[in-house]
Amino acid sequence: MTLQQAMTELMSKVEVTDLRVQGRVKYPLLPLLFSVIMAWCGGFNNAVLASDFIHMHKARLAELIPNFGNCGEVSHDTILRLLKMLRFSELNSFLYEFCQALLLHRGELPNDQLRVLSMDGQTPRSIVYEPEEGRKSPQDRRTCNHQYCVTLYDSSNKMTLAQEDVLDKENENKACVRLMKLFSLEGCVVTSDALNCQRTVAEAAIEQNGDYCLALKDNHKNPAKEIKALFTNPELLDNTAVYAQSETELTHGRMQSRTVTALPASAVKPRLLGEWKKDARTIFFARTCTYDKKYKKPIIRYYLSSLDFDDPKTAEYGLQVIRAHWACENSQHCVLDVSCGQDMLRAKNRNCIRNALMLNKIALNTARIAQLDSTDKQMSAVRIKKIMGSDVELLCRSLCRSILRGSEEAEVFPPFP
Repeated sequence: MTLQQAMTELMSKVEVTDLRVQGRVKYPLLPLLFSVIMAWCGGFNNAVLASDFIHMHKARLAELIPNFGNCGEVSHDTILRLLKMLRFSELNSFLYEFCQALLLHRGELPNDQLRVLSMDGQTPRSIVYEPEEGRKSPQDRRTCNHQYCVTLYDSSNKMTLAQEDVLDKENENKACVRLMKLFSLEGCVVTSDALNCQRTVAEAAIEQNGDYCLALKDNHKNPAKEIKALFTNPELLDNTAVYAQSETELTHGRMQSRTVTALPASAVKPRLLGEWKKDARTIFFARTCTYDKKYKKPIIRYYLSSLDFDDPKTAEYGLQVIRAHWACENSQHCVLDVSCGQDMLRAKNRNCIRNALMLNKIALNTARIAQLDSTDKQMSAVRIKKIMGSDVELLCRSLCRSILRGSEEAEVFPPFP
């Protein structure tokens, strides 16, 4: 299979509604959209840079993308209009299908490893505007265009699966429920911070045939107080608890060790557990010790989980899941904000912002797959994007990786010279 045939097949999987006035259409929609996606994957992540990318690689793009030759010179205004016009839900569907194909290419996880899906919210800093001095009107548009979304992140495979808007006057957990209902969660454990430790989130995970492991804080005052007391009971810990401990790690100049203690949820009084008694099977006590002069006090966290306490590997699974949750912050949000420049995103149109955030995640997923195929495993995602931005064929192979598997075109990502 050639690269052009692979691009044709990839484009056939995308169904995007063309809302333009057909009598005024100058550029075909799908070729233009895929040239923008390729630009984003190459690190050209705004309308002006995407226009420059298309101009620089116009001849090669015309060979790889069907019907691209009809696009001519694409201005940054044209790309902006495209981002404002595209329906976010359709681009979200493409992200889902794209990720599923890439995950099939990667293969199954080891038998002793759970698939962890982490949920967390995010707002790019630069699009939270302050009202003009002296103006208090709620109609001041700069106070209304901030964008707050929740991301479902596959922490085990380091890939973003989907994102969902948090609507006005709505809690984050409602967006989490909508996200989970898009997927079958069989064999997965859903994790979240204490903000989303809510019954609606837990029930949605169970309904989709998954499990949950949710951080517990004082927003559930009575069960939190009881659980904290249980983990100070020496007799209960000696007779019932199971433990798991990680090896001491040296990360970011600090030595850290992690210990997880598991107890059955039945140890908590049913009246204090309330509705959690329906599906909560295990409670976890996670202790992180940092051996550093600045960080002497250990970090303590408590979790409610539907993982079966009778499983002999319960504590090990708890250690794995609790640790994996933080990949959502470290491997996604941090990379998007700092390395991919998402915090510098400047836009006021809500749909444009949604689609730009989605393109950032598609680009990062593509870089992750190239990173897995690279002979240099230490190469960063940002570095890979820069290499792909200068080599259109390499970028096209990475985008079409799931379609090209097994063919002669599916070469490994070359090492940086």
